[in-house]
Parts: sequence; structure tokens; C-alpha cells
Amino acid sequence: MAKIIFGNHSSVIVPRKDRDNIRKFYCDVLGGKITKEEDERDFLRLGENFYIGFLYGNVPDESEFLRTARSVWLEIKSDNVEEMTRKILDCGVRKLDIPDSHLYFQAPGGQVLRLVGIDEDLSFYEGAGEGPNVGKVKEALKSDNMASYTKTLRVQAPPRKLYEAVSTVQGLKGWWCHNTVEKNGDITVRFSGENFQTLRLMDPTPDKKVIWEWTAQYFPVEGTTQTDEWVGTRVAFDIQANPDGSSTLSFTHIGLTPQLVCYEKCNAGWNYFLESLRAFCETDRGTPYSTK
Repeated sequence: MAKIIFGNHSSVIVPRKDRDNIRKFYCDVLGGKITKEEDERDFLRLGENFYIGFLYGNVPDESEFLRTARSVWLEIKSDNVEEMTRKILDCGVRKLDIPDSHLYFQAPGGQVLRLVGIDEDLSFYEGAGEGPNVGKVKEALKSDNMASYTKTLRVQAPPRKLYEAVSTVQGLKGWWCHNTVEKNGDITVRFSGENFQTLRLMDPTPDKKVIWEWTAQYFPVEGTTQTDEWVGTRVAFDIQANPDGSSTLSFTHIGLTPQLVCYEKCNAGWNYFLESLRAFCETDRGTPYSTK
């Protein structure tokens, strides 16, 4: 009977616009080396003998496949998992909420990776021992979080600073929008013209978690009749304290998926304002929207 083994070469088709981010992540963060560079593809070596080719094309970045954990998981190993985890998350990759002790994340280009220790006992994956709860993993893959906009930030500030920035009107004025008011428990944020967002804080946990729920919105999307796509969606700020006094923020806009008309514009908006949030927490100087 013929036998097969898995080789040490892999390739993936990725959006051309992600080329710079792919090179930065796989080379600067993971320590890979470009072995061959062409107009339409890059070949990289990771470690001593694993090679991956990135084939650049006009492929969609918003497909369900690329934005969930249903793609193949590649495994990377480190002799210092804690340090490498911080380095990976600092790069702004998308952390996946998988009920497993390992870090699962989506690298630039859409590939899902799992980080493990070099000397870690992985005998379960070889047919022995206990592994992650399969039922919980399957449920996690079905959840809204897997398709929603997410971002992880490392912030050089204590959890209390982050918590106050995302749970108080004064904090929101510092990084999101100057024109922000609270009435009857709801917070309304007004942008240019008639544009506004109204949200409500849901059971905040001091210094650890804040959830916003959108109750009203007027945000016209050019070329469509859509004005209130965010109503009913939620934003979750999960805050984790780090030993060095900094914090890790895991941000998810649950319901902000590629199926929404406003997705691309709103994606870019959150990218901007989350960097404003980081700056506000670290330096007291964010870059909020101003109607002045």
C-alpha cells in the first residue's frame, strides 16, 4: 500500500493589497526570510525547513472563509510562548476566540495559526491524551464573534485607564468624538450633519469588560438607503492586565460583518479610533472626531 507524508512546503492565495502586512508579520514578527520574490508571489522560509508561498491576486478579503476559523490551521512553535504571544498581539492580528489553551489568530492574508511551545506535550494530536473540547470548538466556530470585526491592542496603561475611557462620556470625548452626551442612561455621539450613534452600556465589569449596545443610529451609506445598520449590534471591550502594568484590549464589534453595506468604511473607522483610544490612554491625547 502506498504511503504518504506531509511535506514542508505550503502556499496560499491572498489579496494583493495585504503584501506589505504579510511581509512585516511573517518576517519581522515571526523571523521568516524571503527566499524568492516575484511580482505575483513571495516565497518565505520559516524556521529551518518550512516554506510557504504567498500568491497575490485580486481575491476578495471579505469572504466568510477568510474571516472565520474554518480555514486550515497552521502550527507555529516558540521556546517562549508568553513573549511571542505579546509580540504577535502587538502586531494587531485578529485573535480568535477558540476554547483551547493555545493562542489562535489570523495573520495578515487570512491564514489561521496556532502558537504552541517547542517542548509542549502535543501527544493528543498524535492519538493519545486529552485535547480541547470538540463540542465547544464547534460552537465557537458558529458564533457571531468569528465573523465580526475584531482587533487586539496592547496598551501601555493600566486597566482602569482603559475602562474609564470606554465607559464614561468624558473618556469617549477624549478618543472618539467631542460631541458626546448622556441622557437617561443612553450615550449619544453626534458627528457631522445629522449623523449620530446612540448606545447603552450593558452590565460593565469594572477594569475588565464593557459592552455597548446600539439602540439608535443615523448614518447614511453612500449609494444606498441604509442609515441604521448598527442598531442591535454590540461592541465588547475585554480588558486584561499584564504583569508589566500594561493592558491587552480585545475589541469585537459583534454584528459588524462583511455582509453589512457599511463594513469597509466602518472597518477603517474602527482601525482609526482604536489607535486614538490607545494614544489617549497612553498620553492623554487621542484624535477624536470634532465638529468644531
